Formats: sequence, C-alpha cells, structure tokens
Amino acid sequence: MGVDVEFHNGLIRVNSVEGDHVGFSRALPLSRRRRLKGQTWWEAPVADATGAVAFADSKGLMVEPQVRDHAVRLWQEEALNFSTATAAASTAGPTPRVRGLESSLLETQSVVVAASSRAWYCPPGQEKDRHRAMILADDQGLGKTLTALASLRLEGHETSRVVIVCPTSLTENWHKEIAEHFTHGTFTPWTATGKTPSAIPEDVDTVVIGWEILADWSQALIEWAPDALLADEGHYAKSGKQRKSTTQEPKRDEQGHIIYKDDGLAVMEKVTKVVGGSARATALLDLGKSVAKCGGLIMPMTGTPIVNRPLELLPLLELSGIEKLFVSGHEFKERFCGPTWKTVRGGRKARDYQGATNLLELNTRLLTSGAYFRRTKQVLVDQGMLKRKYVDKAYFFDYAATPRPWTIRLTPQERAEYEAAKAEAQGFFTTRAEEIAAEKRSSVRTQAVQKKVAAEGAKHLKVITELRQATARLKVPYVVHQAQRLVDRGEKVVIVAHHRDVVAAYAEEFGGLRIQGDMGSKAIEEAKGLFNGTSVSENPVMVLSVEAGKTGHTLCKQAIEGVGPACAYMIFAEQIWTPGDEAQAQDRIWRIGQDREVFVSNALVDESIDQSIYWQRRKKRWVFNAAIDSIDQASMESAKSEKSGAGELAHELVYGAVPRTAVK
Repeated sequence: MGVDVEFHNGLIRVNSVEGDHVGFSRALPLSRRRRLKGQTWWEAPVADATGAVAFADSKGLMVEPQVRDHAVRLWQEEALNFSTATAAASTAGPTPRVRGLESSLLETQSVVVAASSRAWYCPPGQEKDRHRAMILADDQGLGKTLTALASLRLEGHETSRVVIVCPTSLTENWHKEIAEHFTHGTFTPWTATGKTPSAIPEDVDTVVIGWEILADWSQALIEWAPDALLADEGHYAKSGKQRKSTTQEPKRDEQGHIIYKDDGLAVMEKVTKVVGGSARATALLDLGKSVAKCGGLIMPMTGTPIVNRPLELLPLLELSGIEKLFVSGHEFKERFCGPTWKTVRGGRKARDYQGATNLLELNTRLLTSGAYFRRTKQVLVDQGMLKRKYVDKAYFFDYAATPRPWTIRLTPQERAEYEAAKAEAQGFFTTRAEEIAAEKRSSVRTQAVQKKVAAEGAKHLKVITELRQATARLKVPYVVHQAQRLVDRGEKVVIVAHHRDVVAAYAEEFGGLRIQGDMGSKAIEEAKGLFNGTSVSENPVMVLSVEAGKTGHTLCKQAIEGVGPACAYMIFAEQIWTPGDEAQAQDRIWRIGQDREVFVSNALVDESIDQSIYWQRRKKRWVFNAAIDSIDQASMESAKSEKSGAGELAHELVYGAVPRTAVK
C-alpha cells in the first residue's frame, strides 16, 4: 500500500486529503492541486512538513518515514533559524575565524559570518541543487559589506572566485572596503568596465561590476565560473526575469507599411518580444543559477528587500534558489501578493499581483528558513551602540507615533503659482476622464472611468512630474533658510532632492557639494571626502539626489575625521514615492559610527501634492513593516486597495481629495 504523504521532486506530495479540504488548506496554505493521467495529488513546500504530518495523523493517513523524521528535525532547525535571523549576538561557539581580516567584526556581523558556514540549501531528494544561500537584509548601516566579504574568507568555507554586483557609483567603495579591512592579497579585486567584455586578468579572484553593464557581461562572467555571487542592493533586480512572447503580426516594409498578399490579406510573420522584467535582473538570475550548480555561495544584500510590495521579493528568492520554500513563484504570488483579476487587452482577464496579503506569515517563513537574516538598528539603539533617529519629530521605532512633517505655508503669490500648475495638471486629467467617459458612454464618476483615470496616471507621468517640480521650486527659499539656520548653529546638513534642477539650486546655494547621477564614482568619493573631512565653515551642506545617492554612502564621519560633530540633520526637500528609497537616504547619516541623535524632516507645501505623496508613502511603509519586521499595524488592509503613486494622484486631481493630515 502506498503512502499518503511523501517527498517528491523537492516538495511534499500529499496523495489524499480524505475530503477535509478546509482543514488541509489551513494546515498547508501553500499547497497546490496537481492532476496527471487521471491521478490527483497536492504539493506543499518542505518547510510545511510539520503541518503535513499533523494533518495526516489527525486523519489516519500514512506518512513516509523520511517526512516524519524531517518534521521532527524541523522544529529544532526553525527555532535556531528564527533566533539567528534576528540575533544581535551569537552565543554558539567562538568568534568565526576569517583569513586576512584586520578589523574586528561587530557581534551582529559575527552572527551572519558564522551562519554562512551552515547556510546550505538542498530540497530533499535533490542533492544536485545543494548550495549556500543567504539573503542578507540587515538595515542600512549595519556593515553588510564587511559581513559579506568576511563570509567569503571564513576559514574552512573560503570561495575561490566571486562576482560582486553593485551600483556603479559604489565600485570604488568595494575596493576601499577590501583594502581597509583585509591584509593585502586576501582579495585580488578588479572592476569590469564598458559594455564590451574584456579578458579578466588571470590573478583576479574578485570581479566588481556595476548593475548598468551586468547584462553585457553576464555570459563572460558565467564562463569565468565563479563560486560566489554577492548582489549589493539586490532589490535592483525586483522586476524579475524577462520573458519571451511570440505572436503573429503583420509584416512591414522598410518604411513601416504593412505588406499585403494578392488576396488583400496582410502577410503575417512570427514576432518574438521581450515581456516584463529587466535585462539586469535576467543577467543576475542566470549568473546565480550558474553559481548554484557548482555548489557556491549566493548572497543578495539589501536593507529594503521590499521597496513597495511583496512581489518584489520573489526575484531574490529565485536568485538564492530557495523559491521552493514556497512551492513555486506562483504559490508565493497567490498567497502573499493580494491577487485580483484585471481586464487586459482584448477584454481578457488576468491575475494582478500588486497587493499584499498574509504578511506576518511571510515574515515568519522567511525568518525560519535559515536563508534570511534581518537585524534592524533598534538592536543597536537598545544596546546603546547607536543613538535614536527621529523622523518628523517621531522616534523611528515608535510605530504608534504620528509624525509631524514640516508644513510650509506659501505666500499668496506663491499659492497662485502652485494653483496654476495644479490647474494645468487637473485640466489634463479631467479632459482625459471626459474622453474615457465618452468612449464608455457613461458618467465620469462611474467606477470603470475612475479606474481608467487612475491607471493612466503612470502613463502620463510627465504631467505629474511637472506639478512636482513646480512644488519643489517653490520650497527652495524655505529649505535654504532652514538649512542656513542649522549651519549657523554649527551643524552640517544633508538636503535630499530628486529633480536635477532642484538639486542644482540647493548645491549652488551652499558651495556646490552634491551626489548626482551624472557624476563618476571618483567624483562622488571626492565630494564625500570634502563633506566628511572638512569643517562646517568650509563645506556645510551636501545635496543628495535620491536616486544616485541613496545607497552605499556614509555622510556622518566628521567626528571620526576630527573636524567637528557628526552630521545629524537631513531635510527631504522633495517627496519621493517609495519608503525603501526614503529609508536608504535617511541612513546615509544614521549608521555605525554616528554618535549623535539624528533628526530628519520632510518639507511639505500645505494643501499640495506633497501631502498626497507623503501619506501614500507612509501607507506603503506598513507593508514593509509587516512583511520584513513583523510589525502589524491597524491600517494594513488599506495597502491592498491603494492606487499606486501617480495613479492615485491623477485620481485625486480629477475627483478631489482632502489632503491627508493624519493616519488613523
């Protein structure tokens, strides 16, 4: 007689549920039903072995001995994994021995380095897939760079060839970190440059490459046969792998005209298009698959594994090769990404996964997996190793506190200028709403029309951008005045902006120091050196373009350099869409080495687009808190139905909305 619960293809296979589908779904929420040649069975992740055994025992089903044994071990493993994933210090064994390390590891770093020796992932019965997988999701400023490098040189588990993928502006920084913390020769790093791959020098064991050219180099790197892959700012791959779609389309001549046959019908041809994803994510996932095949170490690193929604986490699971912890990507999306139906081209229905559901369960599964590590700075604050951060006068880790952003009240002339810009954007989307209503032969206030208007927000992002820029320019004199007040008190200040002309306006006011997208890595390092290594009278302000400067930079080294107190003040002069970018930018001055309390303020024009973006971002932050840090907040349910970014703003411009002044 066959067993009812067994291992099969790296998953748990359940051949009978004895009619209790409700109880089965509760015990194994990630299970999926399969049918083949008249047989029906269910598949569930190996991580749910305990639930599968408990369900089987309650129904008198027969369990394969290996599954029962695994379930028993799982209790102990998950308890250890859970405590290690968030541990501030290790109580198990001596400090890990790392070849060539000249610096001392912090306790938080030692935990992960030691865990890297046992971070083996191998689905039962699939030994060929055995490799080391770690998602290092520690907060910004907890030393992920040194942690990752030390893991590569952990004695007894050293890697031979490593590829480090990072933002292009940080390639020099990785070289500096290696030189600062390790003896000469421990690593032999080399930076890949240009879109055309060149020969990697024979003595090189570490290739550092920017995300921008990864797709061009991916095949050359695979042929180099690395046994380790670090993905700095791994969320850059959040779009996932590109897919190819083949369709029949009319053939066209060189002028773009459709070619017709003698009978008047168009000549059709097969056209293959790339759908979704991104080239850099595709290249990273291909490289990760190659490293996994040789049993290597894969370590994506990001303090923001979810920038906006859980779907963005899936590529990191696929990169690490641990997506089977959730059965497959499909089950992950159905369980955690708030699936809904949407109408697509041709009137067809398709699944949409832009929502967020079962987030506390997702967090628990990650923390007990043994492949996920997440420590926040609250650990350092509680231990007295780091001072507090206040954002808009609220302590960052007080999740019940209501922030009080800096509200700017414009003069009548400035208000008229803003209202004129708003009216232009409002007129555009109102006209579109009327056109859509006419197409649908319905009122502009019907749900279908409102959804279409919101959906077109991103399509017509330029209109929203122009309103944002107008708002940002009106704030310049106010932000300059506030920054100057702080400088007059002897404080250095970081101003965060987004648009190029706005960044330039602030930089020109305060001596020109900036980190911006058109700057090379050497120019950025020089600007950082001046801000960190000179007095407030020489270089008082750094202007940070959020896209170019949000990651990898430390801007609070003044006390260490002996030129004055550490920079502890930051002003967001423009509002940004995502909480992940916000947190990363803030942590340029709130990181290891900061010896003062940090104060961050958001400058919002009263009754403006600023307030809409600010409170949208705060709602998105709830999703992050629940999925990544197990912080359950009362308004989580609003995240699923929230319109995204520009879409909600387009909707508000047409249909109106009272600017948010509080979140209940």
